[in-house]
Amino acid sequence: MAWDIRNHGDHVSFVQGADGRGKSLAVHSGSDSVVIDSDHISIKDGSDNVVIVGRHGSGIGAMIYGFAMLVAGTVGLWLCLWLTRITWRGLVRYVQRQLDLITARLDEGQSA
Repeated sequence: MAWDIRNHGDHVSFVQGADGRGKSLAVHSGSDSVVIDSDHISIKDGSDNVVIVGRHGSGIGAMIYGFAMLVAGTVGLWLCLWLTRITWRGLVRYVQRQLDLITARLDEGQSA
């Protein structure tokens, strides 16, 4: 299946292979273009060209890596929350001590 839409030098095309693989989407406007393929993204802007290459197939390794990153993110989030909690408690204790010191000095000044 292929779609190709053209309008005054600009065109958009979508191509899919017969077996369902090899899908690609391309948008062209003069010398500028964006092409998204099954394993890479290519962006061209006149003289500049950027290509981002993705993974070359899916497998159990990608799933294990994704799960490991999820676990690492969860542990990192827990660590950040724990550090925030400890910091907040320390700040509250410090402010309470300072208020107690100020109150004690004011009480001493009124007694004298």
